[in-house]
Amino acid sequence: MAPDVDGQVLINKGSDNAGEIVPFQITEAHTYDLVGSIERGGLG
Repeated sequence: MAPDVDGQVLINKGSDNAGEIVPFQITEAHTYDLVGSIERGGLG
């Protein structure tokens, strides 16, 4: 419960329904956050 250190995963490309498990490619890593995009066709 500390927003300054609780990491986030930020999606900058792609979309899907909330709660779905989807393939995700990490494109950047910052001190507390990850940035990436949803990839299609990966989890068969």
